[in-house]
Amino acid sequence: EERLAAEKAEQDRLEAERLAAAEVAREAEIARLQLAQEQLIARENERQQAQKDMIEANRQALAEKRAAEEAQRIEEERLAAEKAEQDRLEAERLAAAEVAREAEIARLQLAQEQLIARENERQQAQKDMIEANRQALAEKRAAEEAQRIEEERLAAE
Repeated sequence: EERLAAEKAEQDRLEAERLAAAEVAREAEIARLQLAQEQLIARENERQQAQKDMIEANRQALAEKRAAEEAQRIEEERLAAEKAEQDRLEAERLAAAEVAREAEIARLQLAQEQLIARENERQQAQKDMIEANRQALAEKRAAEEAQRIEEERLAAE
């Protein structure tokens, strides 16, 4: 009976050791599984953070691209407005130059017409003077002829 009790005690001790070893193994497996789970969670968090970082980098790159495109559009509009203003000013300058050219042509035409009119007046005055001289000479000759005839008549008497 003692031997049975000793065997029973030995079996209980061995069973207790086996159970203790099984408990240690179970706790070790739980710890291993917890570590594996924490590593998996850490890797998933890193993956999600990397994905967030990539999304943010893409968003930032897109924002920078849009800002650059907007700046380029604004610059192109500014250059187009400057060109339009330069074209407008050039057109105004050319129009003013054309008006000035036409005014100069009109002034020169008027001066030419006045010069022609003065030349025509001078020529007419010269013709009138020649005609008056011719008329005076004819009258003088007629008077001389009349005087000569009168003198001959008087001498004949």
